[in-house]
Order: sequence, then structure tokens, then C-alpha cells
Amino acid sequence: MGYLDFVPTNGAANAEGVLQSRASSFGAWATERSGGSTPVLNSVYTGEIYYAVGSTSGVNLFYIQRNFSKIAYSGIPANATITDVTYNYYCRDGVGATEIRNRMVLCLGMQSATLVAGDWTGISTEYGRDASTSWGGNGWISFSLNAAGKAAVVNGATVKYCFTTVNDFDNVQPPDNSACGIVYNGPANSNASIRPYIRVSYTVPSTSNMLLFF
Repeated sequence: MGYLDFVPTNGAANAEGVLQSRASSFGAWATERSGGSTPVLNSVYTGEIYYAVGSTSGVNLFYIQRNFSKIAYSGIPANATITDVTYNYYCRDGVGATEIRNRMVLCLGMQSATLVAGDWTGISTEYGRDASTSWGGNGWISFSLNAAGKAAVVNGATVKYCFTTVNDFDNVQPPDNSACGIVYNGPANSNASIRPYIRVSYTVPSTSNMLLFF
């Protein structure tokens, strides 16, 4: 059994970056989720990315961020059987006492080769989601990709991704007077050791199980 780790590219020219939809302060959920406030492109986030959706002082006003990236898969043995594909990201608790932690989703990205603000709506098939809402503190979070996410991992393929919140992907407005927050370290983080990565685990046939004919 073996595995390979793949780190997403970084920089808008590599189809990677953060798009943020928000009014001058915050906006209505439906407006911001649809990108009604022209999304702002933050192409290189060398620090932490704060994902927050929620209301303030009982007024339901929001902003939403989506992190786009891509991975070029190579080096997977031709005779390998992929057993698991996990998305791994490093984050810290970005919420206050009255807030809840965001659950996150990895999905298929439909962004341009060079990321632009108009790529806001470029998200599609879900590839997997974080199952936990009880986590707190600093640390790595890992979740397995679903069948669609695993099937996309093919030697020689370049796959585009979008990482966003469950609330955003499912279009579920957070409850009144609450917020969902998480601080995430993206592909462009200046600390390479805490950039997100996808781990592909696989097995290859054992030579001892091969029949030899003479």
C-alpha cells in the first residue's frame, strides 16, 4: 500500500484564488450567494482565510467566500487501485462564544484557466464534506472524498476544485443572530507546511500473487 500527496497550485493564473461576495459591509443571503454584490477577487492569500457566514446583532447580513484551486495528478502507478482519497486542511477555530464552526465542502470547480470574478458561479458536483461541527482549536481536518471525488483522480488529469462552506453549497441560510466561522489556510499560504493537500492512497498487486508461465 502506498500514497501520494498533491498540493493545489496557487495564484489566479493557475485557476486558484479566493472570491468574496459582499456588499460594502454585508448583504442579504440570497444576494451574496448569487454573487449579486460583484465578487471581489483576492488572488493570493498568503495568510489565513476567514470563512464567516452569519448575522450580526440580529440582522441577517452576510458575506461568503469561495476558494478555487486545481491539482494536476501524476505519478500514480498504472496498475494501482485507489482505495481512498482525502482532503486535508489546517485551520483554527475562528468563532466566538455565540457562534458555531463552519462545516466545509470540497466540490468540482468550473473556473477559468485564469481565475476571474465572473467565476463565482463556477461550482458543481460535491466531492466530499467535513462531518464534524464540534472541532475547536488548531489542527488538521481530514475527510474522505465520495465516489465522484475518487473517480476524478486519474493519472494525467487536472482537476479544478472549489472549497466553501456547507451553508453556501447547500444554500442554507444560517440561523438568526448566529454566525459560522472557521479560519483556513489556503494553497498560497506563506507557510508551506500548512497548505491543504489531497492524499491518494492506493494498493498495487503483489508480485507473489502473480502466476508465472513457462
